[in-house]
Amino acid sequence: MSEETANIERSSHSEAMKIWQKAGTFNEYSDAADKARELIAEWDDKDLEIRIRRVGPGGEQFRVKYWHPDLIKSSKKAKKTKKRKKNVE
Repeated sequence: MSEETANIERSSHSEAMKIWQKAGTFNEYSDAADKARELIAEWDDKDLEIRIRRVGPGGEQFRVKYWHPDLIKSSKKAKKTKKRKKNVE
């Protein structure tokens, strides 16, 4: 596997692992669009990604979600060590 292919695979994997933050759920699309504009003004960054999705029964509501590279949490998990019991004889 070439180095370029490995970089593409790593980037596509990290793209799939995005954790989106919820900004709110609205009954009207115009309210959701207003919230999206507020987020754009607040972040003022081209790396910010915003989604407006239909949710709820019958798709009657709209949820605004956003993602930014600054929101990525470290994926390292602390390992728990088990204490071994000594055999008492």
